[in-house]
Amino acid sequence: MPWILVTTIPVLMMSCYPGGPSTAEDIDIVGTSYDKEFDFSAASSFSLPDTIIHMVGNGEEDSLGRDYDIMIINRVRDQMISNGYTEEPLDTLNPADVVMLISAMSSTNSGLYFDPAWWWGYWGWWPGWSGYPGAPVWGPGWGYGYPVGYPVYISYSTGTLFITMIHPESTNIDEKTIGVPWMAALNSLLQTGAQNTEQRITDNIDQAFKQSPYLKTN
Repeated sequence: MPWILVTTIPVLMMSCYPGGPSTAEDIDIVGTSYDKEFDFSAASSFSLPDTIIHMVGNGEEDSLGRDYDIMIINRVRDQMISNGYTEEPLDTLNPADVVMLISAMSSTNSGLYFDPAWWWGYWGWWPGWSGYPGAPVWGPGWGYGYPVGYPVYISYSTGTLFITMIHPESTNIDEKTIGVPWMAALNSLLQTGAQNTEQRITDNIDQAFKQSPYLKTN
């Protein structure tokens, strides 16, 4: 399933700028995708790792800083709580319904075939997985399921931020996939030297949730 909704902030096209866009926020794009079959009202709790994973290309150095990590994590937390979810601490005996994973692209990939199987390589370390029924069988080769569980032809720019909602109990052992009810991509949000970064982070994360009203449980 392709990205079903893409909104720009503000809603302006490149053609509106004879000399090109004047600020970074002029071309901010927020894309969201979700599983229409998932019952969001049945999920009431979430966990949120305190780490933002930087996805770095082979042979490349990490070009992103971590000045805004705490701000990003807290904004996602605030949005989840305002949408009616209760945050659960890392508790392998009573795991939360969904887990929010935040990652950022540390390189520009034009025409990248996005392989969701990178999930295990970047997030397999998180101790919270051990509390879920399917966790013992997870390992290398495991990746995202629907709606992003297939290669996607798309261009990710340096600094693009991903917010991914994982539903660990939606595990398909045969296909080696873990359920992903919702995902958001915030293009070039952490690009080095961009203006008004803090305000753009707030506005774009808020927009991702605003254009996803089905996430509300309250």
